[in-house]
Amino acid sequence: MITIELDKSEAIFSPAETISGTVSWSEAEGTSMEARLIWYTVGKGDQDFELIAVHKVAAFDSSGSERFEFIAPSRPQSFSGKLISLQWAIEAIIFPDKSAQRAEFAISKTDREVVLGSSPEPESAN
Repeated sequence: MITIELDKSEAIFSPAETISGTVSWSEAEGTSMEARLIWYTVGKGDQDFELIAVHKVAAFDSSGSERFEFIAPSRPQSFSGKLISLQWAIEAIIFPDKSAQRAEFAISKTDREVVLGSSPEPESAN
C-alpha cells in the first residue's frame, strides 16, 4: 500500500512554490521507489504526459516513508474543459512491478484551476 500526503492542505500551488510532503508504503514488494512530479491530460483524444522531476527513495525497504520536495513550474497551468483537462500530480511508483499511487493538485497563478468555458453560440440571422 502506498500513500502520499502533501504538506499543504489546499491542493493549489502557485508557480515557484514548494510542493512537499511524505510518501509512505507498507508491505511493498520491489527493489526501488520514486516520487515523481508529473502532469497529464485526460479527456478526448490522446493522453499527454510529462515527467518533470524525480525524487529517488534512498533506502527502500518493504515498509517506510520518505519526504519529497519539488518546485512548482510556471507552466503548463492546470485547466479543466469539456473535452480535455490538464492535471498535476505527485506519483509514487515501486519498481519493478510498477505499483503506483497519485496525489493530484493544481498549479495556477490565480489560486484556482482555470475552467475553460464554452464558446458562445453564434446568433442566428433572421
